[in-house]
Amino acid sequence: MQIVDKSDLDVAESIVYKATWTLLANRMMNPDKPGKNRGEVASLSFAKTRFIPIFATDEMDLQPIIDSVLNTGVDDITCLRIIDLVKQIKAGDFPSLGRSDAKLIWMIAGKKKEYFDKDVWPLENTSIKYPPK
Repeated sequence: MQIVDKSDLDVAESIVYKATWTLLANRMMNPDKPGKNRGEVASLSFAKTRFIPIFATDEMDLQPIIDSVLNTGVDDITCLRIIDLVKQIKAGDFPSLGRSDAKLIWMIAGKKKEYFDKDVWPLENTSIKYPPK
């Protein structure tokens, strides 16, 4: 995982990024609410430009949009919801990732730490119980 920015793109990638951004913006952005979906449009544009096949999101209905606007059968993007990613980490599907990694992903996505700790992946009760005397 790494933090990226469109300033990292070379000239050819910038052209692809801008064209992809325009396609997605026409479908996903509302002129009355210009900030809504702006992050998804920018991130998906970068993902398509850099051939990133997995897009972590919380949007349930994003895959059909990606399929109709971006996916052509070559370098397609698949949405993976944050909660599903965390569940896969918890299930051991990514052996190099653990609870702390899942929690970091959860919090970077802007989700509440308390909800993660209480409902998504509670810590096991590791306190030592001594038998009564």
